[in-house]
Amino acid sequence: MESIPALPHAPIAEKNLLSCMFREPSRIAHAAAEGVGEDCFHLPGHREIYRQLIASRDAGHLDENGEVEVSTFIQSAALNGTVDRMGGPSGIVEVAGYAVGFAGWEAWCQQVREAKARRIAIQAAATLSGA
Repeated sequence: MESIPALPHAPIAEKNLLSCMFREPSRIAHAAAEGVGEDCFHLPGHREIYRQLIASRDAGHLDENGEVEVSTFIQSAALNGTVDRMGGPSGIVEVAGYAVGFAGWEAWCQQVREAKARRIAIQAAATLSGA
């Protein structure tokens, strides 16, 4: 039996972007301006985190430094039933603290955009071939 290759994705770039968004929620808008939105995050847990980051930002769940407050984020995710889909509390903490800085921001945006474009091309080719 022929194995089906995993669709292209950039999990490290995804984690770095999300981590930056935890630390500086205005990065969510910067990402959108650079063509990075929810559909660029291939891993379901990362998509959930992205959605919850937007909700946390919009609700003002920020600490005194303007960062998304991680414990409140986890509590909100637990209350709405999505915490396990995000990797549980430890998975969220890991993502929140993943990036050590913002220096790779543009490269990470490019990596997730390119992975999304490759997924779209593969899906389109599969549709055309009748697979």
